[in-house]
Amino acid sequence: MALRRLQKDYRRLTQEETEFYSVHLIDDNMFKWGVTLFGPSGTPYENCYYSAVLEFTKEYPNKPPKFYFVDNIFHPNVYKDGKVCISILNEGEDEFGYESKQERWNVLHTPHSIIMSIITLFTGPNLDSPANVDAAVMYRDNIKLYRRKVQEYNDKKFIKTDTNTSRPRSYAIWDKATQKDS
Repeated sequence: MALRRLQKDYRRLTQEETEFYSVHLIDDNMFKWGVTLFGPSGTPYENCYYSAVLEFTKEYPNKPPKFYFVDNIFHPNVYKDGKVCISILNEGEDEFGYESKQERWNVLHTPHSIIMSIITLFTGPNLDSPANVDAAVMYRDNIKLYRRKVQEYNDKKFIKTDTNTSRPRSYAIWDKATQKDS
């Protein structure tokens, strides 16, 4: 069931053009997708792009996939390891009662709905449940400083190569991530 659903979802996403993201398979593995998110205009992430991975299990769509950024990103809802703190990727009942069942994972969600939910965090982070408390406090108390910090992270994304051209740091990280799986 998982493979057929993923094939259908992947085909749909690669046939429809969107200005917000693109997807590709990692090592031709239907259960591991590379995702490139494009920062929405009017946000500190505008004109930037971020590499991420969306990993599905054989239990998909009954179980949510894992989503994590490959690039370092300064955001209230992103842990230092790249994992995203967002309700849509959590399953079952919330033991603390913070999230309603409707906000959490269900089989009707698709890769598109997951990715768009994460892009929505670029326009308005959830400051009530931060993964990065420092980023949340900075966003709330000093948006100008927050924007500068995001820009610092984005500036670090690019490194000089031997040919004296810039390429995203995520390429080197991506190379390592895919070599681990080989």
